[in-house]
Amino acid sequence: KALLKKVAEYMNSAIQDEMSRKKTRQTTLKYVLFSAHDSTLLSELSALRSPLTGANTPPYASFLHFAVFETSRANFYIQVSYNDNTDHIVPNPDSGDASWSLAQLLKLAGQ
Repeated sequence: KALLKKVAEYMNSAIQDEMSRKKTRQTTLKYVLFSAHDSTLLSELSALRSPLTGANTPPYASFLHFAVFETSRANFYIQVSYNDNTDHIVPNPDSGDASWSLAQLLKLAGQ
């Protein structure tokens, strides 16, 4: 869960920076890239409670994408997708929909 914790920290930082940027008009972090192996993708998807099973091992160049969206002033959500040559939304394990709150991501990261 160390990588998921780091991702959650970046998500939290991006949200906090965006809220303060509106006051200061400063440029904030826009993109972070981590490189990993298929075993890391397997463990991260399991930590997100969306494990790959059976023969669904990640093919070469698969990736997880975490994105922060602002729906209204100071209201943010996170969307997680997995790409194995096709995009798949990683569903929120609590609701089954495509939106995650920062609190839910932090909870799964064990913070």
